[in-house]
Amino acid sequence: MIIDTLGNPLALDLTGGQVHDITQAEKLCAEVQPQALLAGKGYDADSVIGSLEVRQIAPVIPTEGKSEIQTCL
Repeated sequence: MIIDTLGNPLALDLTGGQVHDITQAEKLCAEVQPQALLAGKGYDADSVIGSLEVRQIAPVIPTEGKSEIQTCL
């Protein structure tokens, strides 16, 4: 689910209980056009960050420690 700063839902996709949220990240982000995306460190993946940057969305994601670039603002 993607929510705004007030907690209002903007996009939602339901998956099976064993499916990781990151598998739906690009699909959900395509439904909205935010200036920035705040996400947990589980979203620190080159594919997610790359797709956000292409769409000029600032990723605000704590790194897992393996990334060379800090993506938090």
